[in-house]
Amino acid sequence: GGDGPDKLLMLHNIPELEGAVPIGDSGVYIGGVTAAVQLVERGDLEPDQFHFFFKRCEWLPGALQKEINQELWKMAKVSPHLLLKQKGRRKRKLWNDLRSRLLKKTNKPASLL
Repeated sequence: GGDGPDKLLMLHNIPELEGAVPIGDSGVYIGGVTAAVQLVERGDLEPDQFHFFFKRCEWLPGALQKEINQELWKMAKVSPHLLLKQKGRRKRKLWNDLRSRLLKKTNKPASLL
């Protein structure tokens, strides 16, 4: 996949947030930015309940699975709680720790998915 459009991606674990869409059965949701802004401004939710990403990579249907099969990516199962509780520099540390664990387990450098 190449670089995707310059758009905002918001992850959270608030199922009742208007506009939120579940990511499988992970307990993690994507979207609902407008509702999130309104609820944070009203003081009903805290800003650190949301995780934002700018830009992204996109694949055509089946292309990502093909890259996984070619071992270009390694998948790691991480609990939603662990993923979403990270803040600031700890987010980067989480990804570095996961990548290091995969390297030790497989003895190959890996990009995480």
